Amino acid sequence: MLTSSLRMEFSPFFKNTISLVPDELMVINSNTNNKRVFLVGEGKVFISKISPSGEEIVYEILQEGDFFNQKMLLDLFHMNDIYITAGNQGAKLYYLSCTDAKSLKNNCDKFNELITKAIQKNIFFLESRIEVLSFKTPYERISRFIYHLHEYKKSNEIHHNFSHEDISKLTRVSRPLVTKVMNEMKNEGKIFYQRGVIKILNNQMLFQNI
Repeated sequence: MLTSSLRMEFSPFFKNTISLVPDELMVINSNTNNKRVFLVGEGKVFISKISPSGEEIVYEILQEGDFFNQKMLLDLFHMNDIYITAGNQGAKLYYLSCTDAKSLKNNCDKFNELITKAIQKNIFFLESRIEVLSFKTPYERISRFIYHLHEYKKSNEIHHNFSHEDISKLTRVSRPLVTKVMNEMKNEGKIFYQRGVIKILNNQMLFQNI
């Protein structure tokens, strides 16, 4: 959830909201939503595109406090449809018009700081995902996924909000294989994991071949 201080600071701008029921789909296109900056206020959303073959490819998973479509502040608009799908508990999105968002960025240091961090985070994870998919085996992809979380969090104890299904979507490894690989790593003494936490027990063993 957004903190009360952020709610108070941004409430004059984030008056508009969109509530999505579980698994509801919303399209970002050049006509309407592409001219807005979105902030995930509640829940989780999946950002995806449709490949030429018709396959839905998830390239980002956003959670509470994450921005989306902030590229439009640089006058960079999506030329193709982008799909937002709510998680299994639904989602609530706050949004700003292009005009209001640019005004806020120019006049509010806190908002500018948040947007800058959001852009940096997006770049990091998009580049990381491309790099993860360059590996062939499920084990390598999962190892590399954990490595990038480790690099971003700067800690061997990684607190996160990714389910095995989420990891499956981001690494394009089947859900059963994600669980199998994670259990292999656990049994090998490389990691310990439970809901919401991955602890890296042996960095050298986990990352030595990647």
